[in-house]
Amino acid sequence: MSGARRGAGGLLLAALTGLAACDGTGGSRGAATRVGGATRPLLFVAADGLEWDVLLPLFAKGELPHLAALARDGFAAELATLDVTLSPVIWTTIATGKRPDEHGITDFWYRDRDDAPHLFLSMHRQSKALWNLYDEAGLATEVVGWWCTYPVEPIRGGMVAQTSTRAQIGIQDGAVIWKGSYLKGVQHQTWPPERQQAMDDHAEALAEAIAAGEDPLVNRFGRGPDPKRALPTQLWSTLRTAFYADLLFRRAALDALDSATKPDALLLYLGSVDVASHMFWRYFEPEKFEDRPSPADVDAFRDVIPAAYRFVDEVVGELRQRAPDADLLLLSDHGFHAVATKDQFPDSRTTRADSGNHQDAPAAVLLAAGSSFRQQPLPEGATRADVKSVGRVEQVLPTLLVRAGLPYATDFAGRPLLQLLSPELLKNAPARSIATYDDGEWRAKRLEALRQIPTFERRFAEELARLDEPTMKMLRTLGYVGGDPPAPEEPRKEDGSR
Repeated sequence: MSGARRGAGGLLLAALTGLAACDGTGGSRGAATRVGGATRPLLFVAADGLEWDVLLPLFAKGELPHLAALARDGFAAELATLDVTLSPVIWTTIATGKRPDEHGITDFWYRDRDDAPHLFLSMHRQSKALWNLYDEAGLATEVVGWWCTYPVEPIRGGMVAQTSTRAQIGIQDGAVIWKGSYLKGVQHQTWPPERQQAMDDHAEALAEAIAAGEDPLVNRFGRGPDPKRALPTQLWSTLRTAFYADLLFRRAALDALDSATKPDALLLYLGSVDVASHMFWRYFEPEKFEDRPSPADVDAFRDVIPAAYRFVDEVVGELRQRAPDADLLLLSDHGFHAVATKDQFPDSRTTRADSGNHQDAPAAVLLAAGSSFRQQPLPEGATRADVKSVGRVEQVLPTLLVRAGLPYATDFAGRPLLQLLSPELLKNAPARSIATYDDGEWRAKRLEALRQIPTFERRFAEELARLDEPTMKMLRTLGYVGGDPPAPEEPRKEDGSR
């Protein structure tokens, strides 16, 4: 894929993010040289919250044919994750190879010196991500829905950001969503900028289908609860918003693979499994809870979590159909299990009511297939004991750099998972290292980006205020904007800015 054109949008993003707009000339001055490496494209599916104890029974039932094929014919394992299992934190570690105190994304949001809450933006990230490193090496990356990518960065390839609004700062109160989406009519969500029209069209088509009674949420998960019941309605609303976001991100990923210029790597984030698992675990394993849901509710909602897994499976199948020769890596950021098993869950409850969680850092899922990867398949009828641990999430980026024929940096938090890569690839591209990718020029630009954040936040608020009523109605239909957020609780971490 050729480099995106430098234009007014690219120059503005460069000023805001502190990054040079890509001009298609083959990377930046400090780019590392490729030596060998994979020649096939990479499909990287970031499936938030996948858990082996859910996957394996669904494999046995034949409900996940595409994921089961990866486990049967490819490399199947688990990865240890960070102690702080917050999605933006872990996915930024996976993308940068750095721990939170180094890459700068320490929570969903933070407070500034005046105690005002703010969402983390791409401008807070203090380490280069996979897409920056590939860009510098002349590789085109399509990044779709990844955490903390708004505003987008001008890279070789393309980007569709996961965009959040300040209403999401109330996540700990459970009254609003905590994952972002694509917001029609808002700039700096797509790279190159001209892709905004296609994404706006996708968002409008989804809203029109919902309004016409063709709601894909209903087709996937069922009709939902009686709106007079506060707790189930809150759970359902949260799932709805995450699923609609995933539908838009899936569409963006398929657009990229259908385009005339194919990316060297596609990174796609999907969040529905994580949200379904937080909200509906009590219906999935009702026998574990003292306050069991009614038989009618179990019948209505027990399949929500498996349905979210089936959606991921279908997306993997679509991606592989469009890029059958590509290497595929599927990864979760953590596992899941039942929590709050002794709590009460009255229908009148209006505060957040997780019945599934991951705060004790259950292991992440790793599945890989393709010529770049070794085979470590699961046996027929595999149990949890058959899933081997091979490393940590901090090791993903170093591994993908070696796969591409690029050196890993010794200041990364982990070393490459060489046991994941095929002997043929390692013979062609032996692992090598450099001291760092985050040189003084990069750090200076990121400090300048931090200084630009108040200006960017002001412009973003002004953009939202200028949206016309039809657009606001569409965003309300999709669940991404509403009234004022509830008073937030304290975030887990201090101000993420430096």
